[in-house]
Amino acid sequence: MFRGREITHPELGWKVLQKMAETLKESGTLERQPLMEGRRMDIILAPIGTKPKPKAEAKTENKTEVKTAVKAAPAKAGESAAPAKAAAVKTLEKETQNAKTQNA
Repeated sequence: MFRGREITHPELGWKVLQKMAETLKESGTLERQPLMEGRRMDIILAPIGTKPKPKAEAKTENKTEVKTAVKAAPAKAGESAAPAKAAAVKTLEKETQNAKTQNA
C-alpha cells in the first residue's frame, strides 16, 4: 500500500515485490507479476506442485471415467447394462458436483 508521496515511485515497490518473489522461488511460483490496483500493488504466488488442470483436460478425464465405469460394471445374467450405466453416471455426477463445491 502506497501512502503520501510514495505513490510517485511505484517502481520501488515493484522492485521489492520482484525481490521477494525471487527469494520465495524455491517454495512457490509467480502466477502474476506485480500489478498496481489503485494505491495497492500486489502479486500472486502459488505453492510449487499445485497447478490447476485446464478445464478441457478435466472434462475429457471425466468422460473417460464414465466409459471405464460402464465397461467395468459387471452385468448379471438376464439383466441389461442400462441400470449399471445409470448408476455409474449418477455417481460420477455427484463426485463432480462435490469437487466443484470444494474448489469454490
